[in-house]
Amino acid sequence: ALNECTGTLLTGAEGVRTRLGIPGLLERARVAGRRGVMADFVAQLRTAGKYSGSVEELTPYTDDLLSVVPLLTVLISLLLQPSAASRISRGAIDSYALGERRHDFVQKLVAAGRQSTNLPSSTAHPGGTAQPDALGDA
Repeated sequence: ALNECTGTLLTGAEGVRTRLGIPGLLERARVAGRRGVMADFVAQLRTAGKYSGSVEELTPYTDDLLSVVPLLTVLISLLLQPSAASRISRGAIDSYALGERRHDFVQKLVAAGRQSTNLPSSTAHPGGTAQPDALGDA
């Protein structure tokens, strides 16, 4: 990093215990409400309890102060409305999940690959889509 010392503790290095703070907050909101969320956040900051000796991996705010913004955003959201935990989780997953249209596209690619390698698990149809064979494979 431009001839700068990177420090002695490397996130993800062997022997370094890491944590993901946002999922920790989401879980506490589901089971313990506002007090649980706040207690978990304080434990993360103090590296106490289950977080003892750990380093934040997802939002490494000790190395990059701006990376604390997502953690604080989730914290504030959960303190205002702990029931938002499921919605926050779903929103995160939906942002990178394939979805039905992309899933169908991947299935077509897999089928096309099978056709080009003459694997017996699918039969081509004029539209280029794969149909299950007698064993029910797609």
